[in-house]
Amino acid sequence: MNEFIILLPLITERETQSIAERIRHLFNQMPWPHEAVRRATLTIGIATARDSQRCPAAELIRRADQALYAAKSDGRNTTATHEGGPDHLDLAVA
Repeated sequence: MNEFIILLPLITERETQSIAERIRHLFNQMPWPHEAVRRATLTIGIATARDSQRCPAAELIRRADQALYAAKSDGRNTTATHEGGPDHLDLAVA
């Protein structure tokens, strides 16, 4: 299992969700040569901060991590978005 971060500055939450879904869809369409890899899934956790919110990078990463694990517990191969304050998690599964 690998985890990585993609930073997308100056775009809206809706645009971020759209990009995440495109990445996930393209990943699922990859022609994997090995049987084990063909069963690979991509689960994405999204966290955003608006200009009016001063959010330290560590907090934004923590929120994205919460969303990621919520998506994984919902069945994997999904996208979840952390919205609102530090303790509010809105799971948007796609």
